[in-house]
Amino acid sequence: MGLGRLFFAGSYRLGFGYAKKMTDRVNFGGTINYIFKTIKHLKKIVAAFEKNSKKINSKNNDHSNEARLSSDEVLKILESDFVDLGYSVEKSKQAKDKIRIPVLYGTSGKEELAFEADGYSEKLKTVIEIEAGRAVTNYQFLKDIFQASMMVSTEYLVLSVREVYRNSNDFDKVKAVLLKKGIDNLIGKRKKIIINPKSIDKILKDNPIKELNTEKLFDLFLD
Repeated sequence: MGLGRLFFAGSYRLGFGYAKKMTDRVNFGGTINYIFKTIKHLKKIVAAFEKNSKKINSKNNDHSNEARLSSDEVLKILESDFVDLGYSVEKSKQAKDKIRIPVLYGTSGKEELAFEADGYSEKLKTVIEIEAGRAVTNYQFLKDIFQASMMVSTEYLVLSVREVYRNSNDFDKVKAVLLKKGIDNLIGKRKKIIINPKSIDKILKDNPIKELNTEKLFDLFLD
């Protein structure tokens, strides 16, 4: 996982005010505020990863296919910590053990479409996704972002990728894409995808991965 390189969510507010009396009837003034809200529960998730860093550090298990941890294996290591923090966690690939989060409702409030996640807290409105080898090679990190942006009652996505996969710096690649394109720009255009949520799978099906680079994939999703 991308341990040691974190997007930090802190909290503080700074304010500056100025006022001046122009005449007996006119006053002039203004206030500037800078607000940054603490997301304490996200810091607790980061702490869970750090607590298990020796077990899941991808730099220590990238020397062979047998040594590399799958996303399910990493989730299993972190499961108890996530549960302690109030998250439901996928326990197996059986339908009864999967975490389904609604995306669309139909007549009489019947669920018509839902996406699956590795972990979820309805109270904290946070979804957790852990990816291994396919995070970058199959652009799974992009699909995770788009799906999370469509999930009902979801405000935060915790996305974990390997720092290293087959000598490729996957974490740096994902971070570079998000910083370049801007996550706000991505999520801001989600309504175009919500019209047809299955378009995500269709885009990937109609455009073979070998023919796509990251720039083209973004353009396809955001057209």
